[in-house]
Amino acid sequence: MRRPEPRKVRFSGAAPAGALSVAYLSLIVLIPLAAVAANGFDDGVGGYWDAVTKPQAISALKLTLLVSLAVAAIKPKAEAFVKYLTS
Repeated sequence: MRRPEPRKVRFSGAAPAGALSVAYLSLIVLIPLAAVAANGFDDGVGGYWDAVTKPQAISALKLTLLVSLAVAAIKPKAEAFVKYLTS
């Protein structure tokens, strides 16, 4: 007795849609990053360091680090809670 041949699965548009999503999101990240790289060192490394060590920049970096740590601490608990609710 012969085995039936597996059916070919066709994803109509899934691959192009995924590729388009990745390309779009890459542009959203890469264009601002390129602007920072191009304009960040206009005044040289000293100008960059002066901008990074301003009190406003240091406060922004501290806030970013604090929020990142808070999210990293809360995320596993939130995931466990959602898993509990959906099981």
